[in-house]
Amino acid sequence: MKIKELVLLIIGLFFSLNLNAQNELKIGVNAGMTYPDIRGHEYAKYNNFKLGYLLGVTFDYYLTEDLSLKANVNYERKIKKLEVTYYDYEAEETGKQSFREIYEYINLPVLLKYEFVNSGFFVNGGPFVNYLLNYRIKPNGSIDESNVLTEQKKIDFGLSAGIGTII
Repeated sequence: MKIKELVLLIIGLFFSLNLNAQNELKIGVNAGMTYPDIRGHEYAKYNNFKLGYLLGVTFDYYLTEDLSLKANVNYERKIKKLEVTYYDYEAEETGKQSFREIYEYINLPVLLKYEFVNSGFFVNGGPFVNYLLNYRIKPNGSIDESNVLTEQKKIDFGLSAGIGTII
């Protein structure tokens, strides 16, 4: 099948979904920046998270004109910066090394979304589940970049809240 025919088929399926749903179901794309925050552990305050990103597909099922149930399937990347200080046997500092911990997830939130009429703005909130696809430590600088294996939980969950606009 040629690429042109495949693109036309996908566009046709997309429009047929919208027609069959009679405007109750909307499908879209979402993208954004992420900044994780961890609470509830005594060492949580020492985490140094950096901006990550999120890309995905969103499905809105409208319960009323301004209230919908929103489900997403997203790829999410979270980044944490670490710095290790090295000491010799006399407890004198011998150097520092920076690392980045990179977490890659499939993110599945289910949110309740309220749209402010005729403004294009919305608020949403609800639970999410993350499935860990990949975890790695990436050093900054020239040291051995062999794979570092650590045990990580494969699934985490929490609450999500947001504001936005419809484009």
